[in-house]
Amino acid sequence: MKKILYLIIFLLSFSSFMNAQQLSLHTQYMTNDFALNPAIAGTKSYNPINLSFRRQWVGIREAPVTEFISMHGYYGHNLGIGGQLYNESVGPTRRTGASLSAAYHLTLSKTGYNMGLQEDNQHTFSFGLSFELNQLALDMAKLIPYTANDPTVDQAYNSQLTPDMNFGLFYHNLDKYYFGFSVMNLFQGKSDIYNIPNDITNTYVRNYYLTGGATLYLKGSWTLLPSFLVQGIETGVVQFDIGARAFYDDKYWIGVSYRHQDAINPMIGVNFNEIRFGYSYDITISQIKNYSFGSHELICVIILNRIGNNEYNRSAGKRSIKKNRVIKLDFKPEIDL
Repeated sequence: MKKILYLIIFLLSFSSFMNAQQLSLHTQYMTNDFALNPAIAGTKSYNPINLSFRRQWVGIREAPVTEFISMHGYYGHNLGIGGQLYNESVGPTRRTGASLSAAYHLTLSKTGYNMGLQEDNQHTFSFGLSFELNQLALDMAKLIPYTANDPTVDQAYNSQLTPDMNFGLFYHNLDKYYFGFSVMNLFQGKSDIYNIPNDITNTYVRNYYLTGGATLYLKGSWTLLPSFLVQGIETGVVQFDIGARAFYDDKYWIGVSYRHQDAINPMIGVNFNEIRFGYSYDITISQIKNYSFGSHELICVIILNRIGNNEYNRSAGKRSIKKNRVIKLDFKPEIDL
């Protein structure tokens, strides 16, 4: 039975190596950015409800499956608040958790007033913290020991709660460009799923994320949004993802990204007013391609409170914060960075 548990640990470690992380992987990180950085809470001109589903490594039995939902918004007094719920299953193990985030926004500069009501060049810096609580569970029914009453199984944890915290920094110049940095698993909580004497200590090591992107307005109705993600774990594994999405008329988009030594990821999406859909397919290029048919990821974003009290107000791709005031403007639908 110990060999089976060691195999599980190896597979989880292999997954961490391939994805440069222990946490859930997000191919559409440019849309699901709040999942990687608590400082993003409240930086949109609306309150997004983000739902995503990911099935990784199709063709491999018991490969990771992730469900995710989040919401955040700006609530005045330079404060953004958000929350997340997530669930990930890998073989006989499952990680279910929730987090609550708060971000404080600092306006660094404002220029280009329009009749004293609106800035067209605002630099904003925010920093955020999130507290999360994870439940690690082990499905004993999926563990079949070679011998009856195997202590490795009998003494395993059926469920375990692990608290932790995350920290993030985020800078953006309206919708023009942005940069973010975050550290997840600050306290490196225990992740053991068994309770037997051994020399192995399993923890959630710190994960680091560096993100960036820009909005480039092209001729006609086309807009290009390049982005990048550098991610790593404290054990020394580093991986990068670079890509771009092209929007037509702010409604239809298509894109592609490359995850170093892991996958090429074509993406497609459509915006129906306040509901937006995105789909990506990871074409695996690493050695695991011999056993997997790639990975699927589906995302849906529901837009709430696009303009309202203490919300950003924007026109023609520009926005600013106006506290306790509603300004009705004619503007193009906002594109997610």
